[in-house]
Amino acid sequence: MIALHSSIPFIPRLTRQKEKFRQEKNGIGDGPVVPKDRPRQMVIFSRCKNVQVRNISLVNSFFWTLHFADCDMVRVDGIRLWNGLLVPNADGIDVTSCSNVVISGCNIRTGDDAIAITGYDHHFELAGFKNIKHVSENIIVTDCNLQSSSSAIRIGFLDQNTVRNVHVSHVNITNSTRGIGIFLRDEGSLENISFSDMTIETRLRTGDWWGNGEPIHVSAVRGKENVKLGIIKNLSFENINCKGENGMLVYGSNESVIQDVRFDNVSFELINSKLNDVAGGNIDVRGALYEKDQLFASEIPGLMANYVNGLTIAHFKIKWDSTINQAYFTNGIEVNNFKRLKIFDFDGKGAPHNKNAYRILLANGDGVTSDSKYGMEHRNVTNMVVNQN
Repeated sequence: MIALHSSIPFIPRLTRQKEKFRQEKNGIGDGPVVPKDRPRQMVIFSRCKNVQVRNISLVNSFFWTLHFADCDMVRVDGIRLWNGLLVPNADGIDVTSCSNVVISGCNIRTGDDAIAITGYDHHFELAGFKNIKHVSENIIVTDCNLQSSSSAIRIGFLDQNTVRNVHVSHVNITNSTRGIGIFLRDEGSLENISFSDMTIETRLRTGDWWGNGEPIHVSAVRGKENVKLGIIKNLSFENINCKGENGMLVYGSNESVIQDVRFDNVSFELINSKLNDVAGGNIDVRGALYEKDQLFASEIPGLMANYVNGLTIAHFKIKWDSTINQAYFTNGIEVNNFKRLKIFDFDGKGAPHNKNAYRILLANGDGVTSDSKYGMEHRNVTNMVVNQN
């Protein structure tokens, strides 16, 4: 993610730990380590058609490594892309305003996003062009191994152009600060995006990195003034095994409600972290315009959803590490400010040492269908239906 240390400041005062947030007592910890000299992209294809990059190695880049800008018909296959895990802005593959892209069979290890798919307009100056208005669409990522000190897969951010029709499958994500990150902060929408048959492992880190241990993060909050926010709609997560040190997040806002999200056959093991004292119990939604919405202390359910219309959770499993005893770990599933919620075949409960934790907590919603009658708390929820398929 570009301009990590300049355009979006690292402000910890609203976190649980305040000035001690992500501080390493000895040494540099997890970084980041900013190189003294920082050239721009290592390899860039700009306004090209029918591009093929196969069976090469790209290593030790200090900035974006392989960048496709406003291209059509792109194939990346079998590359090894290894950068320093302590180096910020050292993205792996960046796809900006491109169409008909396939990325397959790649091994990517990076300090910043391993694969970033965006609709950037204002950052096209990096490629020598400005004011590009093309959407990013028809993109496939498959059969890859990814590691990142930020998001292994990032879609969207401060993007004026829409991103749509993205399908990710058969990908292993390990040793990453955030697994999947889907961000809406601008007027372009993010639509028709699916993830299937994946393994995701995430952890907390010290230092100024994006993410905070979430296997799956989806957020839609204002990042710019004077724009009409787009929407996130039609997301699916299917056949995914996750292990992480923070909860999953689907975080919309009252001006950009996330629409039609499905979790199907997703299992999540929430594990204890040796860094909980310096990093745990917080939500990272940076890129938000206002400080109160960026990086702040919060209770942590296994799955939190907020401002969502059309959420289906089916065949979903949460397992808590038995040693987790922090009071901020709470409910199994928590959904707030919602419409059209369905929960079926949920195998899980609240945090093991929190007597006030619920298996499922619902608040401020309308329209619930569920096969779960026991261990569910609901507040100001209408049209509740239980034990009905």
